[in-house]
Amino acid sequence: MKTFFECKAKFVATDEDGKEKRKSEQYLVNAVNFTDAESTTIKYLEQNISGSSTVMAIKRSSIDEVVNVSDEGKYYLAKVRFVSIDEDSGKPKQATIQLLIQADTPNQTLDAVKEHTKDWVVDVQVVQVSESKIVDVVE
Repeated sequence: MKTFFECKAKFVATDEDGKEKRKSEQYLVNAVNFTDAESTTIKYLEQNISGSSTVMAIKRSSIDEVVNVSDEGKYYLAKVRFVSIDEDSGKPKQATIQLLIQADTPNQTLDAVKEHTKDWVVDVQVVQVSESKIVDVVE
């Protein structure tokens, strides 16, 4: 099972007009622990950002899976609820997972959730879709 961390980084970027501007971005990092998440984020920034950068914050993410629909779209967070049967008691129990989906629109995100969960043997309900602050997923 993958463990995801949300890493916030600050850096100086040059815009289209050639002006330097401080930026802050959030990345989702697949890592073993906090140290690995920081190291992976630093390597990513060194490869993709010219100039100095700093990892400002790291937290364990509640995101369970990442689904890519579009290579250029925004990242949307989809909260999905499903009902499963508890094996010990036989009673139904609700569970919620969060999917991070890269898509062009919220409607495309909903379609991606339906496609991703079509083979699940439980009833799935999309509770919420919202735009995420995450700008990239770092494996």
